[in-house]
Amino acid sequence: MNLITQPFRRLKQMPETLAALSCMFMLFGLLGLVAALFAISDWTYEDRAISYQEFWRSGGGIVVTATCLAMILFAIAFYRAQRWVCCAVPLGFVGLTIYTA
Repeated sequence: MNLITQPFRRLKQMPETLAALSCMFMLFGLLGLVAALFAISDWTYEDRAISYQEFWRSGGGIVVTATCLAMILFAIAFYRAQRWVCCAVPLGFVGLTIYTA
């Protein structure tokens, strides 16, 4: 029973904003990864439907997968209280913004 309650206890000890951010990063990272790897959702670009193959050929699949994996990594790092994540998250979002602009 301790294996089940320990993670929740640890989340309660974290600041509320950081715990919420960790949970959101993990949730959105996992959902985005499933949506990118399996053809379960429709992709659109500028109101035009894109097929699953076209999404991966254009490079969108790689960007979405890398972003989702980074979000999962950041969530784990927040949970484990790693210091490097405090600098990596803002730098990651700045890099992603520059890449997509």
